[in-house]
Amino acid sequence: MGRRRRPDHGPGAVRPDVRAPATASVEKYRGKTLVRGVNGRALEGGWAPDGVVVIEFESADAAKTWFHSGEYQAAKKLRDGLATFRMTVVEAPPPARAGQARPGGA
Repeated sequence: MGRRRRPDHGPGAVRPDVRAPATASVEKYRGKTLVRGVNGRALEGGWAPDGVVVIEFESADAAKTWFHSGEYQAAKKLRDGLATFRMTVVEAPPPARAGQARPGGA
């Protein structure tokens, strides 16, 4: 819990002129930023991010299309070396209909 925050990490560390093209690419590919937070704290396990951004896309395939797009790759080049980034895709199950359980028992 007492980690020192590195000044070159976290969403606030990325300059607006670097962040803007990435944000525009998310919007172009119909993504929606749900969370942009700093000073994350792991409650369990060893992961302790300085910042977290959660982006929602229509599907995992849509997220992959955005990630591999020329627009995002150009934006990514602007921020390479400025901070350490990790990215993952998580596919949510479809919402349960009234009276039905979600797939996987969730």
